[in-house]
Amino acid sequence: MKPRIAFATFEEMPVLDPDDVVAADALRTHGASVAAAVWSDPHVRWRDFDVVALRSTWDYHHRSAQFADWLKRLAADRIHVCNPVESVLWNMDKRYLVELSARGVPILPTRWIEQGQNASLEDVLRQQGWENAVVKPAVSVNSFGTFRTSLGEAPKRQLEFGRLLEQSGVLVQPFVREIVDDGEWSLLFFDGEFSHALVKRPARDDFRTQSNFGGTHTRTQPAESLVRQAHRVLEAVHVRHAYARVDGVVVDGQFRLMELELIEPSLFLDGDQAAAQRFAGALLRSIPGHSP
Repeated sequence: MKPRIAFATFEEMPVLDPDDVVAADALRTHGASVAAAVWSDPHVRWRDFDVVALRSTWDYHHRSAQFADWLKRLAADRIHVCNPVESVLWNMDKRYLVELSARGVPILPTRWIEQGQNASLEDVLRQQGWENAVVKPAVSVNSFGTFRTSLGEAPKRQLEFGRLLEQSGVLVQPFVREIVDDGEWSLLFFDGEFSHALVKRPARDDFRTQSNFGGTHTRTQPAESLVRQAHRVLEAVHVRHAYARVDGVVVDGQFRLMELELIEPSLFLDGDQAAAQRFAGALLRSIPGHSP
């Protein structure tokens, strides 16, 4: 019996993202059926699928409680979700970076501020000794709510900072020039094995590397040492995932994790059939009792 796969999407884009069209085509070569399904649509019969792959659920940061409840219902109904629900719930909140740091994963210096805390952005930067910094909400997709600031500009951004703290915890990190000068690395792993990598660069006068802010990316072959450092990030999680994207920057020769993407990362297949087949194989192998 051919496997039935749902690619979970969101209301604003109920069809497959172009990247996922490539992935779906690869899955169909293995005899699988693939359908796009909006995660928040109450009429979807999730039990009809052998696996629900979280692919473009790009509004979950606006509806995090509802998204988490949906995932927990799938788990309670024993519906196979990829990646595992436990990992997704953990990965939704950027506090996981602090946990991984405690396990020995190099990250950028990070000051964590709890939701609802009455904190001064200027004081945070002074205490840390940071002239320039990046502020990130704990739950965010595509740099939502993320902004760059400086010690001199901090008082002007205090209102924005306070509004973020009303909604979630906040991370403050120093701005590193390597993002602009060298770019941010994204390394893709399927079923724990390295697949491919790219370097993302922000648009001029920006620091965000996402395409919706003008960022660009280039497929690049990383050094073996870089792949090993990225793989150690996955080892620190202690759970094998069908897909994972390890995003980071190299500072003084050391890879520093910026994001571990286990929920709905863009895979940057870019028409690469070999990479698409690697993803397809990993997703199919994740289905209990299925051997592609």
